[in-house]
Amino acid sequence: MLIIARTMYILGGFLILGSLAVHIYARIWLRPRNDAELDEVYYEFEDEDPGYARYSRWLKATTAAGALGLLLMFMAVAI
Repeated sequence: MLIIARTMYILGGFLILGSLAVHIYARIWLRPRNDAELDEVYYEFEDEDPGYARYSRWLKATTAAGALGLLLMFMAVAI
């Protein structure tokens, strides 16, 4: 059981750190640059803008990966 707990700690830690790094990358470099055009788009169709859709998808994926890493670390404590 100790090997499983340590493996979960290591995987969870790498997952949290990796998702944090990619999340910061997405926040800085993938954010749509043309904010004026994005404001003109009707709010229901913002996800159809390719730049905004990619940005939103990366943010959701990195948040989910961070949550999974936290869950792995919590399960390692519970074992």
